[in-house]
Amino acid sequence: MTSAILAFATLHYPTRMNIRFKFHAIIDLARVMSMTEEEIMRTSPPDLADLTDDFWDNAVLVMPKKKVAVSLRMDSEVLAWYKATGARYQTRMNAVLKSYARRGTGVSTGSLR
Repeated sequence: MTSAILAFATLHYPTRMNIRFKFHAIIDLARVMSMTEEEIMRTSPPDLADLTDDFWDNAVLVMPKKKVAVSLRMDSEVLAWYKATGARYQTRMNAVLKSYARRGTGVSTGSLR
C-alpha cells in the first residue's frame, strides 16, 4: 500500500431510464492527481470511453453503512454455493437478503437503501 490517501465511496448515478448504478472504488488520489488526461484515458476501462461531459452531474455520494457481524446458521450447500461465486460472496448474500426485505413481507424494514 502506498502512503497516498486512499478513498472509498459508493456513487449512485440515476440514468435517463431511472436505473441506478452503484460504483465502488478505492482510489490512490495522489497517483490519479499526477496523471495526465492521456494516461487516464489510456488506462480507463473501455466502458468509460463514451461518457458524456455531464455524466457525473447528478451523481450522489453515499457513504457506506457500517455492517454488523452476525453468526448465522445455514445449509452447508447454500454456503458452498455462495463461496463458489468468488470473493465478496458475503456482500452478495447481504444483497440478496436486502432485496428480499425490500420486496415487502408485511414486516417493517426501516430505511433500507
